[in-house]
Amino acid sequence: GANAEKDAPALDEKKSLVGLACVTLSSLLFGVVSALLKYVGLPTPLMMQVRSLLQWGLSIMACFWRFRRLAATANGQSLADLLLGPQNLRHLLVGRAILFWGFMLLWWSSLTALPIGDATAIVYCWPILTAAWGITLLKEQVHPAFYACLLVDVAGLLLVARPTFLFERAASLPDGYEVGMLAAISAAVVGSVLPILVRKSRHCHWTTVEFITTSFASFLLTPVCLGAWFAADHASYRRTINSLAGGWGGPDAWSYRPYGLHVLLFAATLGFVGLALQTYGYQNERSTRASLMSFIEVPFAYALQVIFWGQIPDAAAVAGVVCILGSGLCNVLVTQQFTCKRRGAGSPLWHSSNAHWRPSSMRVAVLREKSIDLGYSAGYGLESAGEYSTAAPAVASKQ
Repeated sequence: GANAEKDAPALDEKKSLVGLACVTLSSLLFGVVSALLKYVGLPTPLMMQVRSLLQWGLSIMACFWRFRRLAATANGQSLADLLLGPQNLRHLLVGRAILFWGFMLLWWSSLTALPIGDATAIVYCWPILTAAWGITLLKEQVHPAFYACLLVDVAGLLLVARPTFLFERAASLPDGYEVGMLAAISAAVVGSVLPILVRKSRHCHWTTVEFITTSFASFLLTPVCLGAWFAADHASYRRTINSLAGGWGGPDAWSYRPYGLHVLLFAATLGFVGLALQTYGYQNERSTRASLMSFIEVPFAYALQVIFWGQIPDAAAVAGVVCILGSGLCNVLVTQQFTCKRRGAGSPLWHSSNAHWRPSSMRVAVLREKSIDLGYSAGYGLESAGEYSTAAPAVASKQ
């Protein structure tokens, strides 16, 4: 009794540290995935089809593992509900799958045209945009400091993007830079809408969300995209057919880097692992601290950009990144404090008792809701944020 109560805070703190490590590692993995995708060099729709099929297979295995696990308990449910989710949430899951596919198409397209640091920094504008959607569409109240964060974020976006109506185009910029920047900004806008659906479907298990998302991407959305692309560009169709027939890298086939297909499969697997780590991390760590650690992906992406591509950001880009990161971090902290005060939970989410950190019941409730609002990571984390059931503990893995 007494010993168990004494050991409980230490166990909670240990799980918190493990959760923080998982969130940090997932952010680093997402940066590695971005670098691997840029290395492969294949057209974005082809890479998305490979990624979707691989992760669809992994999601099937995860769903059946969960089905067998639940069948051994009194909480068993039908296989249809496990795969498709509750009937009242299925339309939200479908809409979420379509939006996430659009985000991934834009995000991966930006990676092929932009330095990965610039692309990652631009996409990390989406948390601020999400708050803006909350104000305009949901009539949510925000702290006045949000508007200052929004202005700083826009300034950072302009410094990184450097539109030609404000800046002269640098001669060193690669071809297609403007198209890639437009894709990155569009990805941030599309990604900013996702948390609205996340909050409405947060009680659906992550395996169900992943199954529906990858099913739509594998067998509907990406094939339609490929069909439209091939109809508009017959040369691309011939190159793809020749490549699939065994002529990868030939004169009339898609060329790619050495071991490019293996690297692509590895990147898709890493993305799945990263999402599993991210889910476990947000389930076991304070949302504020976990969300702050997710921002490490931006400087890490720039480090990879310098190390592997030798693309050193100039002073304007560095200033823009500082603005984007600063506004994002400030928004997370201010939003957390503002929400706690509105709910009467006080400023800190955790209080000390007997020299141990212990969560109060109200603070745990606030923590659960904020893990939905603040659990994000550029690229993959958009789909993962908030996919944790608050009714019962979820499986410690993620999309």
